[in-house]
Amino acid sequence: MRSMIRHVLLASAALTLLAGCAQLSVQTDYNPARPLPPLRTYQLGEVRVYDAQGRLDADNTLQKDRIGRVLATAFAERGVSPLSRQADVQVNVEVEQREVSQIIDPRPRVSVGIGRGIYPGWGLGWQVPMQRDYQEGRLRVDLLKDGALLWRGETRATLNSNGQWDEAGMLDGMRQVIKALPPPAP
Repeated sequence: MRSMIRHVLLASAALTLLAGCAQLSVQTDYNPARPLPPLRTYQLGEVRVYDAQGRLDADNTLQKDRIGRVLATAFAERGVSPLSRQADVQVNVEVEQREVSQIIDPRPRVSVGIGRGIYPGWGLGWQVPMQRDYQEGRLRVDLLKDGALLWRGETRATLNSNGQWDEAGMLDGMRQVIKALPPPAP
């Protein structure tokens, strides 16, 4: 009996650790015929921030500074450093947020009931489909060389309660995107 309890506890601990290491889904696109150069340096190019209505928020320097810090941290972990000129690649970053409505239970429900109290009798009830509204953020990273797009990585994440990217969430997303880079050509 003790060994069974021990196995159950070990299994639950392993599942907890795996749940804590959940990764974001990253979609990538690149041309295998045009491989990436060995990445040692990068130059930050365009940084575009879009608000929840899909409008370009060019004045959001707080978010642009956050993106620059997060990108520098994620690339530094990979051994790539910023360079203002003659870098191996130019990096463009695009961040957007949007409101998403997810239908949890699409079936409308009809019910019949009998009631007691002040107004006894029977009645017919209707329950609308349940939905969950939340803010989703998209983070896209483009690597360019001589104006040509070499690689694109993109991830989506649920945003904080204010509907904004926080620095920790953005750093996690950026790490996952940078981790998805293909190995450099030999």
